[in-house]
Amino acid sequence: MTKMNTPRIMFAGTGSGCGKTMITCLAMAEYLHRELKISGWKCGPDYIDPMFHRKVLGIPTGNLDAFFCEEPKLRSLLASRGENTALQVIEGVMGYYDGIGDGSLASSAHIAKLTDTPVILIINGKGMSASIRAVIQGFKNYQNEGAGQIKGILLNRVSGGVYEKMAPYIRKEGLVPVGYIPDLKEHTLESRHLGLIPPEEIPDFKERLERLRMETGEGIDYDAIFEVAKSASPLAYTDDHLSSINLSSDNSDFRGLRLLVARDDCFSFCYEENMELFQKLGMEIIYFSPLKAEHLPDGDGIYLCGGYPELYAKQLEANESLRTELKNTLEKGFPCIAECGGYMYLQKQVEAADGERYNMVGYLNKIAKKGHFLKQFGYVTMTAGKDNLLAAKGDTLRAHEFHYWQVDAADSIYHMQKPFSDRGWDGAEGNAHFYGGFPHLYFPGNEGAAVRFAHKMKEWKEDSQRKR
Repeated sequence: MTKMNTPRIMFAGTGSGCGKTMITCLAMAEYLHRELKISGWKCGPDYIDPMFHRKVLGIPTGNLDAFFCEEPKLRSLLASRGENTALQVIEGVMGYYDGIGDGSLASSAHIAKLTDTPVILIINGKGMSASIRAVIQGFKNYQNEGAGQIKGILLNRVSGGVYEKMAPYIRKEGLVPVGYIPDLKEHTLESRHLGLIPPEEIPDFKERLERLRMETGEGIDYDAIFEVAKSASPLAYTDDHLSSINLSSDNSDFRGLRLLVARDDCFSFCYEENMELFQKLGMEIIYFSPLKAEHLPDGDGIYLCGGYPELYAKQLEANESLRTELKNTLEKGFPCIAECGGYMYLQKQVEAADGERYNMVGYLNKIAKKGHFLKQFGYVTMTAGKDNLLAAKGDTLRAHEFHYWQVDAADSIYHMQKPFSDRGWDGAEGNAHFYGGFPHLYFPGNEGAAVRFAHKMKEWKEDSQRKR
């Protein structure tokens, strides 16, 4: 057992839309301005919020998810980026106590408790005065084990006068008042159907963030926040060396394998921990752009991650050389994981956001059609109905779905079951060398699937060498 002594803090909120992402980015920017080396995390399965963290930090940030991973893995992941840093900053998900169903499993409170992380609770105080006291009291005294992790309060969208009146009450409740932000409408972040617009689509994001940091600096007590972060007890964890994976020897089995990963403006939804896990297995990651690359790079397998093919369908269709090459390669048995947007890209056509249909790769002979609501979404446990690339028949994987577009997949090979619910459905498809579906997989919580994929890549490479 090892211990990490790096200070850590979680910015959680009373609900979605209270300003968690912007305030987390502000804190990161401020501590970087003070020349502190920091690392960042996002609670839950969200892809877009970590993109904002990376835009500020300039380094990869990660996801902490208590549905995907058990406590030892969660603590190990958190510690993996804590070494040699001065501060770990974690952004919560939804409301502090909001987890799966109407419980707190996988909530910010659950993760704060599992990792013993102090919490700054953000309250959107617009339109309130004395009622802010009731909100503070309710969150502090709620009968949940994560309640004790709340150590400080930050008020958003309130005046300095309101904050001055609330600060004594916050102290009386045994919490630290760490400041306020006035109502600054021009600094809100826009959203689209899958969440916030990615930072790459906000050309002046860094400039806006810096202006906001300067404008709000007097109202936020960053010294007090850092003191709260330093109150975190040492984090005990076990070294993460893929101990749950039954490898035939060591990582050398997979050294030299080249994994092609789609990454550009269209395909950007990919957990950094997935890439790190494949690298730990010995793989080299080769990024390429389905929007721009005329040919596939040389590789032994491909990972088509999620994103917005419905917004870039015209450009994807125009890159006919890559589409044709990819189809021909997959038909030869090239190992492939295609998640959500990547799954849509492999269909015959995609119905774009404007209603027009555009030709895609055509490896799968269906049409990805626009839906009007989230038909299947949230956490799922996937049970394999037959042997395939990622699992043997009867094996289970933990995943997450969030999509409006739909594909009628009659040849589904997994049964999806929502946790703590009778609701289930069949979805995803594949064979010995292919997995495609809307569920997103977090491989540190599904290590066996990652190794199974690696073995298939190794088989492809060895077969290719024998044929030369």
